[in-house]
Amino acid sequence: MEATPGIEPGYTALQAAASPLRHVAVIRTGEAGPESGAALLARGLAPVKRNWGEQARAGKSATLRGLPDSAMPLRIGILAFREGEMDYAAARRRMVDSQVRTNDVTDLRIQTAMEATPREIFLPSELRDQAYVEREIVYGPGRHLLRARDFAKLVAAADPQQGDLVLNAVCGSGYSTAILARLADMVVSLDSDEALAAQAQENLTSLGFSNAAVIVGDAWTGAADQGPFDLIFLGGAIETRPDRLLDQLKDGGRLATILRRDGVSRGGIYRRNGDACAFTGLFDAATNAILPGFEKPKAFVF
Repeated sequence: MEATPGIEPGYTALQAAASPLRHVAVIRTGEAGPESGAALLARGLAPVKRNWGEQARAGKSATLRGLPDSAMPLRIGILAFREGEMDYAAARRRMVDSQVRTNDVTDLRIQTAMEATPREIFLPSELRDQAYVEREIVYGPGRHLLRARDFAKLVAAADPQQGDLVLNAVCGSGYSTAILARLADMVVSLDSDEALAAQAQENLTSLGFSNAAVIVGDAWTGAADQGPFDLIFLGGAIETRPDRLLDQLKDGGRLATILRRDGVSRGGIYRRNGDACAFTGLFDAATNAILPGFEKPKAFVF
């Protein structure tokens, strides 16, 4: 990924520091000090020689140079097959044509990003043949890929721009981070599952991203030491107001999510204006799965 003209020096340094390794760092929330996400990554992207996957399985944090160790009906569409196997590139084109463009997602940047990103590699091998089916795909406890239609409309509502510092509050296996990293300058991503965060790093590394970092941490606490953020992306449904995340937005910043109330899910944007943050619903969404940590407290029953 080439440096983008006009971006801040920190981001350029990030890209220069990452080449030719072009890896994505996995670190723990709060262990990097008060530096901004850009400054942190620009300073210490090169990893020591360790096996990320083995570290994650052993429950250890990855060490970075310069950072401490503690540091609805299914519509499958027409899929193409080649030599007995699914042609994933053709399936991606079909997905964008039938699930994204036809649902009023007209931003060509989003269409191009989704067509260029192999959604299947972010799923376990036994689920990859479902990557482009028009439904939500659960691939782990509390982890799922939104339907392409809902995801694309949420990204369109978020409107990531060059120059934006983005927090992807629920990274999962990394698909949403990959899309956002194609559209914004810098993406800091969170996941509470250390092994999954390591897998997201591996997935993003394999695609050559140098402007994203995966941090081990809880979505609802965010990453205040890496902000404030222009955009926070919560790629799923919530039932409670995400106040701790809203506090990490810049003035004028926005948080994109799907708010579920009274059994109805609406995708939209919280926008910060001074000390106030108001939600504007923009589209109906199909997801019923509530992101862990954002469930509505159960009422006491006598």
